This record gives sequence, structure tokens and C-alpha cells, in this order.
Amino acid sequence: ELLLHDVETLSAAAGLWAGHAYPDQAVGQAWETVLLNQFHDILPGSSIEPVYEDSREQYEAVLARGRELADQAIDRLASQVQAESETVLVINTAGYDRSEIVRLPWPEDRPLPRLTCPTNELGLAVQRCGSDMLFLSQPVPAKGYCSLQVATDDVMGIAPEMASLSMLDVSARHMENRFYSIDLDEQGHFVRLYDKTARRDVLKAGCKGNVLRVFEDKPMAHQNWDIDIYYQQKSWVVDSLASAEVVETGPVRAALRLTRPFLDSTIVQTIYVYDQLPRIEFETFIDWKEDELLLKAEFPVEIHADSATYDIQFGNVTRPTHWNTSWDWARFEVCAQKWADLSEEGYGVSLLNDCKYGHDIRDGVMRLTLLKSGTAPNPHADREQHWMTYALYPHLGGWRQANTMQQAYNLNLPLYARLIAPQDGTAPRHRSLVQTDAFDHVMLETVKRAEDTDGLILRLFEYTNRRGPVTLTFAQPVASAEGCDLLERKLRALDLAADGQQLTFEIKPYEIVTIRIRPA
Repeated sequence: ELLLHDVETLSAAAGLWAGHAYPDQAVGQAWETVLLNQFHDILPGSSIEPVYEDSREQYEAVLARGRELADQAIDRLASQVQAESETVLVINTAGYDRSEIVRLPWPEDRPLPRLTCPTNELGLAVQRCGSDMLFLSQPVPAKGYCSLQVATDDVMGIAPEMASLSMLDVSARHMENRFYSIDLDEQGHFVRLYDKTARRDVLKAGCKGNVLRVFEDKPMAHQNWDIDIYYQQKSWVVDSLASAEVVETGPVRAALRLTRPFLDSTIVQTIYVYDQLPRIEFETFIDWKEDELLLKAEFPVEIHADSATYDIQFGNVTRPTHWNTSWDWARFEVCAQKWADLSEEGYGVSLLNDCKYGHDIRDGVMRLTLLKSGTAPNPHADREQHWMTYALYPHLGGWRQANTMQQAYNLNLPLYARLIAPQDGTAPRHRSLVQTDAFDHVMLETVKRAEDTDGLILRLFEYTNRRGPVTLTFAQPVASAEGCDLLERKLRALDLAADGQQLTFEIKPYEIVTIRIRPA
């Protein structure tokens, strides 16, 4: 879904700015395949084994085709950008301006360069990561791109003004950056997580964080459908640690890799802390060989709250963190998409993820379900190799003030980058297809070609329960705009500003808004 979201945005921008042919048929076929595999038994893992053999092949084909389509659109965009010297083009498919980590292939025999932003000539810290270059970008415009100049006079690859500011320090028993100080025990669990900004401990006293806990999972019926509440009565902590190795120590981020054996399985986690980003990421690989066991990641946090907030499609819901009534008791496992948050007045903790949707939060203990290995109707369910990333984001204020939604999107939507040779392009160095002034509570989610090919479709949603005016600003004049329903049928005409480059409308709490625009 996220890849096709990017393909739509990139293809729309490349079509408008560079004459790129929008791949309507290929995008439509890819979406149909994805939606076919979201049938209610395929999606949660409750189909028979041959279904997943077919599903894997179909998903691999969609991913390959989607990456090809994205590359074609990016290459077309890049070919039009002004570049007086060698340039790195950074592209943002999210609906808000952001600074985020960028990975760009970089020859191992070529020294890392000095990257600067043409507008302020500020040097960016860079580091090598295998065959890639890693750096934190300057702010990249929403649904747009920015350019960075490349210079090779700094063979160490570290801008002097940035290298001296890095506060990263990582060993097998300690991790630290400008945001957090983390102590680990001999099993690799967090025994202390101190928030320097808030000047407080995040974890409950005497408790450990990022504990991988395995529960016996034998529901009374429907193995691959159900989790019964009594699963919590028997559990084990995965506390064996085969190795703890520092694998990155650059000025941009540092990483500690933990390898854990568990019965016949292996769990490898790489924990990342960033110099300039307040997320703690857990990149996880699991080679799972077990049955009837439920694996969760656990963080007992020092937060007093009787409800937690969970991300859903185009919004969020709250659920109790106690079992005071039978209704509360029945909601012991909660589904969510990109994030879950537990906040008290003035402080909170968000748990972000890129592909795991089962949560349980009770009495200050936040858990994310990583694997469920039932045996019927598929006897080998989850006996696979799994890759996933989740992240902890402690923050001041509630999830709204802390922009948890944007942090979750950042984890799920990486920036794209291209290295451009000097060229006489006609496109400016910085550009945004469309921006919103209400980015703190309205997500500009989708930019795509209309299904009937008549103009572009924009889809936005409000996610903080706030109403008010929203102004969209376009890179170039728009001839007409109209409000539509989700099927892209016209509801009403919308009034544009005199220059055709701005559109203002009112949005209601949690409203989904669909707009068709026709570029001039």
C-alpha cells in the first residue's frame, strides 16, 4: 500500500512537471492484486498454506513492479532539475515538510562527500552504511523535492561544523544521544531509559524495556483466528543473548546489534539511536521455527493514563487500559496501524511500527504483538523469516502536540534520493506539488490521477478532532477544483484564489476530504 501510495504521488508529479506518462493500467492492476490479498482470511493469516504460496508470489510481483514504476517517475523528475554541479535530489512523498534520514547508494571506493544546501550552505553530517551513504536531510517540501550540492573536498565525509555537535555514544551496555541515555543489562534489555529533554525516566522503576516475551498460545478454537485472554497466564522472557555488537558509530546514527537464540529460532535486533531524531528504532529479523507461541515486545512505562490511543485508517480510537468492566475485559488486544500512544498530562510514549498491528496496553505496560504461530488451518503459519521495525518515541505533551502521526509516517515513508550529474534542467531546485497550512492536524495523504483521468485527486483527513480552515497551496495554477466523494463523484464546486494557486475550505473533526483539481 505504501509503495503504491508513493508511485501515485511520484507519477502525478512527474506527469505534471516532466511530461511523464501516468501508468494508469499498471497502478490499477497492482492495487487489484493488493486488495485481492486483503480478503479477510488471507490478510490475518487464517487461510490454508497454498493461499500464502500464491500470495507471496503476487506480492513479490507487485513490489517489483511498484519499485520499477517509482524509479521511472523519479528518474523522469530528476532529469528536469537544474544542477550546475553534482547534486543529490531528495524527494518527499509525505504531505508535510520534513527532515529525515536518507540512504543513497555510494561507491565504496569513492570518499564520502560534503553535502550542502544551496540556500544556506550549511554542511550536513554524513556517514557510510555498507554500500550506502546516510545523512539527515534538510527540510524537504511536502509532496516535493529539494536539492543538495555535492563537494568532494572533505574526504572524511563529515562536515566539520556538524561532526563536533554529534552526541552519539554506544556500547554493549550503554546507548546515548542528545535525547536519551539508555542502560542495558547483560541480557540486552533496557534497565533505564532517561529522557534528557523531559528530565525523567521513561520506564517504571525496577522494570525492563524492550523485553521480548513469549506466551503460550492455545486458543479453545480457531488457532489462527483467535487469541484467548488466558494466554497471559503462562509466559517466558527471551533472555538468552548470543552476541551484542556495535555495528555503527557515525555522526548520523549509531547501532547495537543483539542476536538471541530461542529454542530452534533466532532473533536479531539492531537498535538505532540518531543524533538528530528522537526515535529509538528496533530493526528486527526473526527466523521463527516454533508453534503455538505468541511473541510480543514489551515496554513498561511510567505513565498514568486510563486510556490509550490507537491509529486506524484515516483517524484514531481510544481504548481503556484497565479491565474494570466486561466490555473493557473483552478488549484485551487492540488492532492499530502505524502507532499506539499512552500519555498522561504533559508527557507520553508512542510505540510506532511498520507492519505489526496487534497491541495490548494495560497498567502502563505497552506491548506490540510480533508473531502468532498457530497450526490450523495452516500448519506452518509464521514458520518463516520475518523482517519488521518498531520504534519507541517518548515525548513531551500528548500525541497531538508531539506530532506522533508524523513520526509514524516518517518511519513508514522513507525519503527517496538520486545522484544527478551536472545538467541544464528547467525545473527549480526546490518544489512542492501541493502543501497545506494545517499540517499539524490535517494529513495530505493521497495525490493521484483521477480514475477517469480528468485531473488529479487529493485526499486529506483530519486526525486530532479539530475543525477549522485549511488552505492548500499549489506549485502552479489550477483551472478548477471540486469536492468529491470517495468514488470521485462531484459534490460541489470549490472557489480558488484569483491566481489559481490557493484553495481554502473548512474541515470538520475526523473528516475525510476528497478534492479533484484540474491544472491550468
